[in-house]
Amino acid sequence: MRMLLQGARLLGGPHGTVLELCILTMCLPWEAVAIDLAEIDWKRGWAMVPARGGSRRLLHLPPDAVRSLARVAGAVTSRGQAVSGGSGRPLDRRDVRLDRMQARLAAAAPDMTVLQPWNFHGLRAGAARELLERGCSRQDVACALGLKPPGSAIVPIGGIRTLADDADRAAVTVSKWNAILADRRNAR
Repeated sequence: MRMLLQGARLLGGPHGTVLELCILTMCLPWEAVAIDLAEIDWKRGWAMVPARGGSRRLLHLPPDAVRSLARVAGAVTSRGQAVSGGSGRPLDRRDVRLDRMQARLAAAAPDMTVLQPWNFHGLRAGAARELLERGCSRQDVACALGLKPPGSAIVPIGGIRTLADDADRAAVTVSKWNAILADRRNAR
């Protein structure tokens, strides 16, 4: 994942930003393209994104993700799609399909072609597995992934399904994930 993160940064632009956000925040690409600059709480490092079932959730943006989005946007007062900096044609979720992302990544960073095949759900599963192996609870990992806790009430369409406690747990867990990504000494 460190190699993919490096490749995403080499790729740059909206596509590289999507891949970088997916790795840093453990979100899915359709969540990353849905981030609106006006919906980001820059101080707390949160963005409101769509969730399954028509609800919405808070996505924790660790410092590296906030820096990346601020760099792309040029100013935190910008408006529009975050990954495109609010300018140009916004990326659609179809624009970040796996086959297209891998082709772009291979062109921008030829060293990435030696990687094992990957997909966005696999990135999330790999991050979750690593966090669990390092002692995070399943509930904390589920909060970070934006999954609805088992047995919780159904959230109405358009409702926000992230409770404050869940958002805080997600922030801690995503921060742990980013510390793992940054710690090259304990790389597997």
